[in-house]
Amino acid sequence: MGAAISKLQKSLDGLNTLIGAKVQELVDVTVSMKINNEKEGKAQELILKGYGDRFLQEITRLKSDIGLKELDELIQKLKKISDASEEPLKPENVDVLLDEVLKGINQLLGTPAEDQKSDSSAKPVKKEITAQPPGFDQASPPSK
Repeated sequence: MGAAISKLQKSLDGLNTLIGAKVQELVDVTVSMKINNEKEGKAQELILKGYGDRFLQEITRLKSDIGLKELDELIQKLKKISDASEEPLKPENVDVLLDEVLKGINQLLGTPAEDQKSDSSAKPVKKEITAQPPGFDQASPPSK
């Protein structure tokens, strides 16, 4: 019986060694698969990044070809103009600007500014400008 137990012990040791080798082989294969997957993932990432970069270049070229780049620049410039014009177009500023324009028109027409001020402070009067700029024909009516 001792010989059978010894033989069984040797068989179990051989089986443990074989199982250990197979487990180690499985671990090695798993590690190898993990490394290959990481390499393939990096390669695919580089490929997709290359596609993305090329795609962005094509969009930029297309934008430039159809004038969207210029349109974007125009929109930015119009936004700057709009922002710059907000302050002068406030109601309190518009009144001052219109007053200056009226004074300038009166000076061009030869009407004294003091008379206009005294008239406008008493009662606003709508004046019609009848003088025509040089170069206009008095006989022909304005075209519409």
